[in-house]
Amino acid sequence: MTAGGPTRTIDAVATAATNKTLVRDAFMRWEQGDSRPFFALIDDDVRWTVIGTTVASGDFDSKQAVIDEAFGPLLERLDGPLTARFVEVAADGDRVFLRFEISTNVLSDRLNRSSTGSG
Repeated sequence: MTAGGPTRTIDAVATAATNKTLVRDAFMRWEQGDSRPFFALIDDDVRWTVIGTTVASGDFDSKQAVIDEAFGPLLERLDGPLTARFVEVAADGDRVFLRFEISTNVLSDRLNRSSTGSG
């Protein structure tokens, strides 16, 4: 078969389905309080967007930028645990697009909500 033919299409669909399952399963662990399996899956050159008007909002072009520029400032302001909630996941081959929401109480005593995605 030639490149791009039926075999490649089947492989891409199988890869996408497997990747979606891996991400969803790891995210379920975060929803239960353990974010390590989820963040272990994140590639170093991830493209990550945090929608909203929080200290963590913005576009980030690496795993380290997400840690340093999004979660770092957010974690400094927490007054309690960070709660993650899965919204949806999509995949195209080895690229996975995830949307989730996080909520927490911040030191100012108001609820902080963000919609977050990576891909």
